[in-house]
Amino acid sequence: MVTPMVDLAFVACIERGVLEPQGRLLFESIRRYGGRLANSPIYAYSPRRDREVGDETRAVLREFEVTHITAELNTACVEYGPANRVLAGAHAATHTDHALLCVIDSDTLFLRQPDALDLPADVDMRARLVDHKGCCTAGPGDPLDPYWRQLCALGGVDYEVLPDERTAVDERPIKASYNGGLVVVRNGLGILERCAELFLRSVEAKLVPRPEIAPFRTATGVVPRATGRWWGSSQAALSVAAWSLTRNIELFEPTYNYPAHLHHQAPAPLAAAWPHARHVHYHWMLDADALDRSPLLGDDTPLTTEQRAWLQTHLPLDGETLPTR
Repeated sequence: MVTPMVDLAFVACIERGVLEPQGRLLFESIRRYGGRLANSPIYAYSPRRDREVGDETRAVLREFEVTHITAELNTACVEYGPANRVLAGAHAATHTDHALLCVIDSDTLFLRQPDALDLPADVDMRARLVDHKGCCTAGPGDPLDPYWRQLCALGGVDYEVLPDERTAVDERPIKASYNGGLVVVRNGLGILERCAELFLRSVEAKLVPRPEIAPFRTATGVVPRATGRWWGSSQAALSVAAWSLTRNIELFEPTYNYPAHLHHQAPAPLAAAWPHARHVHYHWMLDADALDRSPLLGDDTPLTTEQRAWLQTHLPLDGETLPTR
């Protein structure tokens, strides 16, 4: 493999089940459409016990020269899948010396060269704001404001440093909270390590953002109440951790981490980016029951003819059960 021009590595999680076809699609998209970053190292983590991937997936990981790391990292909050991403990112930051680390959700794919992952010298992190308010706070008086203030206190962070922003889709006011589907950081500053430390401290303190929440759907299936109560806590930890260490944080332009499952709700500036999307967060929109309404397969798709044909060979993503060994 040709050595990439940018010292950047991708970090993602892959486990037995739906994350296997998602991960295979993601890693192939990096190698096919990543442009000058296509040959960057990829670290794929399996961080929970007894969820090892099968032989077919292992063969694909070897084909695309993905470093597969099976390590029991998530023991404190096993039921909460996004904790895997937090702990994998921290492990990669601790055990590698790449200049930049891009932590990425498995239910995403690249369509064009992602130049914005190559951070300039005066930027330490890039991410996208969350889609909806969810577990965010709009400030004093918000029902979730006590959670954020307690999280800041746990992290030794002045709550007031968190900037005022607006959510990416419904454009509601919030204190900054970043979608975990695509985050790139300057390694060595400790952002990913601080995020994991703060998240684990919040779990130990039983600091739950949404104790009462109805079940909802994600890329890995329906999330029950017991798990949903943690939803958003990993992203809150990232935001607080990042602002505790740097003020050099930028937002991705809308062509990155595009929320395909919310395409028809997207405000005009976000929707205008869709034809030029470089990186898409498709969630469940490539599952069998969603293909007929997936914007990736619609008339206004950002896919080229070749990309559409390539993607079709992988669909539906939930259409097969892979062996576990």
